[in-house]
Amino acid sequence: MITLNKLTKELLNEMMARDEVTPTTSPRAMSIQVSRAWRRFDACHHSRPPLHLTRDFVEEQHRDDACPTYEHEFSEREELAADIIINACLALRQQGCKNVEQVIKDRIAWRLTHQD
Repeated sequence: MITLNKLTKELLNEMMARDEVTPTTSPRAMSIQVSRAWRRFDACHHSRPPLHLTRDFVEEQHRDDACPTYEHEFSEREELAADIIINACLALRQQGCKNVEQVIKDRIAWRLTHQD
């Protein structure tokens, strides 16, 4: 299980250290990041090879796992879809959300019981 709370905090801190995000970064700027990720995803054909998560990289990341958590190289579309989720989680964290996982769980529960 991934821990979005810990990972998004770590990534946001790193992005702030690199000045990619600052305390004055607006919510609009964060939503533009999410939108940019969606546009890249929409422009990508489903059969394109991976961008960064090649078998060598993935295997190195999981070499100490008792049982591997991967099955194959990820496609470019899978990586780009993950970027959408990461950017949305970063936007939540940047807005001051301390429990990204819980807000997602609660929102899924609400959507399961309501129709829009």
